[in-house]
Parts: sequence; C-alpha cells; structure tokens
Amino acid sequence: DSWINIRLNNIHSNNFSGNERKIQRSQLKCIKLLLTVLNFGENPLSITIFVTQPNGAEEELSAEEGQTLLECAQAAGLDGFVGECGGNCACGTCHCYVEQAPQGSLLEASNEELQMLDFVAAPREDNSRLACQIRITEEMQGMRITMPDRQF
Repeated sequence: DSWINIRLNNIHSNNFSGNERKIQRSQLKCIKLLLTVLNFGENPLSITIFVTQPNGAEEELSAEEGQTLLECAQAAGLDGFVGECGGNCACGTCHCYVEQAPQGSLLEASNEELQMLDFVAAPREDNSRLACQIRITEEMQGMRITMPDRQF
C-alpha cells in the first residue's frame, strides 16, 4: 500500500500533462482499491473528509490516521493543493479553510504556520490552515474543508 502512495506522490511531483497524470492516478487508485478489497496487507481505518472545491463541487476523501491532509489530498489526486515545499510549512500553497471539525480534533496552528498564513494568495480567514500541518486523526471523521480559489 505504501509503494502506491509513494508512486502517487511521484506522479503529482513529475511533469506529466494533466491527462497523463489523471490516467496514472486512476490506474494506481484501482490497484489500491483491489488490494484493499483482497485485504492484501493491513487495511487501516478509513477516515472520511469532505472537501469543497472553489466551484462548489464536493469531494469525499478517504484518509488514514497519521497522514497529513496534504498527503491525503495528493494521494487522492485532488487538484487545488499545490504543496510546493513538499509539506514543510514553507510555501503556503496548501492553504485551506476548515469549515467544520469535530471539537477538540484539530490542534492549534503553530507559530510557524500562523506566520506562513500571512503569505497565502487567497484571503486569510480565522479558519485558514495549511493542509501540510493538519495531521489526520480518528476524531476528524466527517471534517469539512473548503479550498480557496487560488494558491498563487
């Protein structure tokens, strides 16, 4: 399962055209689904997170505990999170708005994250966060995120 996630991240970071990237992601997602259905290896608890795109479309992400929201979105092939710094809280291109999170499930933003939020492209709001800094936990089941209209 982890080699599939590594390959999905490589697809995201390489210079494939949009259609090539979508085809490769789809193929790997099918393999991942098959492995899960066949119960090949461990099948971790799946945590559902809802992401609303700027156009209003809602995506349902299936996350694993311990992943960051950025890793989860990239593995699912979700467009909108750029994460140019690789998830190191150094670019602000994984900005999102946490619309609804179960009480106590989300840790407070660190000083480093708060400083980076000063440089995001879309308007910063009280519920602005960086997806690379949100580590998924069981308690986040059903969390709702909204994507900003731009990351640059």
